[in-house]
Amino acid sequence: MTETKSKYIVDSRQMDDYVQTLNKRGVIRFSIVTILILASQTLIAYRLDNDFPFWVMIIISIIIAGAFYFGLRLGNDKLSQLAGASFFIDNNIIKQQTANNVITQLKLSEIAIINKKYSGTILVKGGVLTRIDYMRPKKTSPYQIGSPDTIFIPSITSNYWELVDKIKELSTQAAKL
Repeated sequence: MTETKSKYIVDSRQMDDYVQTLNKRGVIRFSIVTILILASQTLIAYRLDNDFPFWVMIIISIIIAGAFYFGLRLGNDKLSQLAGASFFIDNNIIKQQTANNVITQLKLSEIAIINKKYSGTILVKGGVLTRIDYMRPKKTSPYQIGSPDTIFIPSITSNYWELVDKIKELSTQAAKL
């Protein structure tokens, strides 16, 4: 299965704008949630004890912001690796080939989850237990970019909707979220 040209290619020229848009969206969501939580915790602590040291909340805020920043950088690095990636669908296989020739391939019949998000679509290989594990709440998800059982298709991929529709059509046993 050697194909030289794909009509499903992640546009590397749009990658910086794509990552910036995702960052803005994440920062706004994170900021709103963090401010609400810290404000309510500070108010509760102040009501319980008027001598509450507010510098504790400042230190907590700095630690949370630092953790968020480094998590965002890690996510950006993983997304940037997909710049110029190509997707091929042949027979019963979807293959993702990144610009530095890292190849991930999944059989379409083995895809358990097709999850469409704002930023793109995640394909996860597995069975019924994978579906349960994917949907249950957890601190960190094992289904991330670079995992051998996961393919992420960014929304800046050329012919994105055609590719996603084709995958949904060919993956009859997958849960489409």
